[in-house]
Amino acid sequence: PSLVLLLTATALVVLGGRGRGGERRGLRCSPPKPQRPRAARPVHVKVPKGTRDLGPAEASRLEGVLHTVKTIFKRHGAVAIETPVFERTETLTNKYGEDSKLIYNLQDQGGELLSLRYDLTVPLARYLATNKLDRIKRYHIAKVYRRDNPAFSRGRFREFHQCDFDIAGGGSPRMSPDAEVMFVMAEALTALGLRYTVYLQAGKEPPCAPPIRLPLPSQWRLLLLPLCLSLSLSLSL
Repeated sequence: PSLVLLLTATALVVLGGRGRGGERRGLRCSPPKPQRPRAARPVHVKVPKGTRDLGPAEASRLEGVLHTVKTIFKRHGAVAIETPVFERTETLTNKYGEDSKLIYNLQDQGGELLSLRYDLTVPLARYLATNKLDRIKRYHIAKVYRRDNPAFSRGRFREFHQCDFDIAGGGSPRMSPDAEVMFVMAEALTALGLRYTVYLQAGKEPPCAPPIRLPLPSQWRLLLLPLCLSLSLSLSL
């Protein structure tokens, strides 16, 4: 169809009628009118909801906290592993109950459905299954992502660091894995200069005491609230 239109237009120019004075009259094409450039919309620059920037002072303080925790993890014989920031969606689906709705799903790329990691525990289970391992004492310090309603004053962020210390297949010969995990948690909190109380909970039974409250200095509170120490115990800061 485009070729036919082009030939027709050419014939009209050649076979056009004659004007006054006998000259041939062809079709005239007027040049397109210049269009005014559209004004660019103003861009409101800000960090995504539920996230934050850290300036040099805060970043240095966070680096010190993570270094302290990592040193204690390594002192207890844990080795570090790294896993992708995203996992296959089917790996994460139905692993968190009601919290599954808080998982960030990514658009399909190359026929594989992917999601950002919600925590570091399920990626550890996938790592063990992938590498056919049944024993490991590992630590993993990395960022995780949750599509939650952020509340900075309560330490609820959509992106935050999680510090995991896990024992699979048995721990130290001198203490049980559960006792060692609690000991590592207590050592880490003590090294950070925090006062704390640990309340134990057996299975799904209600806790035997109110939630843990840790009095934090004001300059540490916003820094440590999104820092989750995942040591098989729940802390309410």
